Order: sequence, then structure tokens, then C-alpha cells
Amino acid sequence: SVRLIREIHAELLKGVRGQHLTPGEVRTSQNWIGPGGCSLNEATFVPPPPHEVAHHLGELEKFLHSDTPLPMLIRIGLAHVQFETIHPFLDGNGRVGRLLIAFLLCEQQILLKPVLYLSHYFKQHCQEYYEQLQSVRDKGTWEEWLTFFLAGVVEVSKQATETARRILTLRETHRL
Repeated sequence: SVRLIREIHAELLKGVRGQHLTPGEVRTSQNWIGPGGCSLNEATFVPPPPHEVAHHLGELEKFLHSDTPLPMLIRIGLAHVQFETIHPFLDGNGRVGRLLIAFLLCEQQILLKPVLYLSHYFKQHCQEYYEQLQSVRDKGTWEEWLTFFLAGVVEVSKQATETARRILTLRETHRL
């Protein structure tokens, strides 16, 4: 829900960069995405104006709770782009958007615990991640975005599985 997203945002910004930028509150001024120090006119992307943010978040919430026949991983991938495009907060949108992926996987009972975090994958493929997001916005390349997103899910899942195997092996090795 939008309320949960706002609460997550408020918690994530406690004591970190952006804590002075109205944590937990949807923005009331225009923000933009671009190189550090760029102006609105030089921005790579300008999210919807503040008066449209609540509407777009409501639409995102409806989409997530709809009865669409799309597989849940596809819906989560689509929702991530939608959230990042709405960019509802003055700061911390990326952090919240990445965390929402894990929350949605748990909420939909795809995972029992939030153990699948795509943040590292997105960081490793940072340029492609931002290019994919922008390409969806500019050209509607949803399939390419979903291919990238699902490749990340596969890679991170394999890494998490291997880590779990190593932990279990260590536990067995050091059992008394």
C-alpha cells in the first residue's frame, strides 16, 4: 500500500543521506534525475509533477492488487519501473524501489523471507540498469527491461542458493 511505502521511506531515511528531505512524505516539489548538480532543463529524466504523484501511486497500488494474469515476477518487474518513474520522494526513491522488490516477493509468498536483494546486481550493472529504465520511459522497451530484470533475479537467486549451501556445509562441518 502507499501507506507502507511511505513508512518504509521514513525508516530508510532515518540518520542517512536525505533525512532532512521530508522522510515518509510524498514530494510537494518537482524533482529530476541527472548528473550531479544539473538543472531541471539538463535533467536526464523529469518525473511527473507533484500534483500527479498521489494519483500515480494509487494506480501502482491498483496494479499490484489487480487480478491480472501476468506472472508475479513480471508484475514486480513492471512495478519497479513504475515506482522509479513516479519518483514520489525527494530522495531515497532508488533505495525504496529496490527494497519493494524484496517486500513484494514476500507479500506474494514467492519467498518466505526477504533474502533476494537485487541492489548488488543493479549496482554491478549500474549503467545498463539506468539505461533500461530510461529506455522504457522513452521507447516503451518493456520486454528488454523484463529480460534484464529477470536475468538479475536468476543471478541473485543462484548466488543466494550457493551462499545457503556454504552456510549449511559450514554448520555440518562444525557440529559438535
